[in-house]
Amino acid sequence: TRVFMNGRELHPLDVAALQRFTPVQPGRYWLDALGNCGYEGSPVPVVNLVQLARAARASSGGAYHSRSDITGIGSGGDGSTSYVMGKDWSVIVGP
Repeated sequence: TRVFMNGRELHPLDVAALQRFTPVQPGRYWLDALGNCGYEGSPVPVVNLVQLARAARASSGGAYHSRSDITGIGSGGDGSTSYVMGKDWSVIVGP
């Protein structure tokens, strides 16, 4: 995919899941526990994936869940709480 997140090349299904709510360009990115994402080598975040997922959920009108059976990375929400999770990390945003 030529899309690297925290040093790991993303699987095509992960890229497809991200493309549901944001354009994805090949490159090297970092992602922190709050969902902030930026270009490798720069400490400045350019987008927050949790906020994008929350906005996508709001526009879809309800609960959602997506998970890659290959990488195990998933995201979801129930209308008030959203989450993004991986093998050794998770981000939960909500009341």
